[in-house]
Amino acid sequence: MKQGFPITVKYLDKLEWSSAALEYKRNNDSKFHDIPAYPNLKSFLHNLEIRKCPENHPSTGYGLYTTTALEPNTYLLDYNGVVDLDVNIPSENDYCIHLHDILCVEAETKGNEGRFINDYFNIAPRPNVAFDTYINKEGELAVGVWVLNQRIQKDKELLVTYGHSFWKSRGIPREGPEWDDEWDS
Repeated sequence: MKQGFPITVKYLDKLEWSSAALEYKRNNDSKFHDIPAYPNLKSFLHNLEIRKCPENHPSTGYGLYTTTALEPNTYLLDYNGVVDLDVNIPSENDYCIHLHDILCVEAETKGNEGRFINDYFNIAPRPNVAFDTYINKEGELAVGVWVLNQRIQKDKELLVTYGHSFWKSRGIPREGPEWDDEWDS
């Protein structure tokens, strides 16, 4: 158990793979050759903390906040959870991130600080971080969290875009772009 981490969530310091996901990965190894490798990334996890969201926040729970300013294009941490096939995860799951092809990382009951990153919808005009799949120093698939193209000030919440399909599946209409290349150029 990691200090300060919710007791309802098992802390994972790396991805955990379901047997179905491992079998899929073994049988489809050639599908993963197009993923960039970043073997020398340094985590900035020590510059982040989980905080209870303010009362007027659209989220009813927690968010991940900076404890120092973060520079553009900086790798922060991995989004850890259980890798499984998309079809094995209920569509209403709020903690599922697409990994690659038909694989996703699910962090509802097992995960790390990344599971506390909220969507920017009704909080900010744009996201300040993004999830991206890469190959880590162990040669394994991972989902990293990177700062987009603007500096993030101290004490700001990390925000991504969950995408329109996330909100649509919950019956919430969503205006604005799903992604804008200006956020990452």
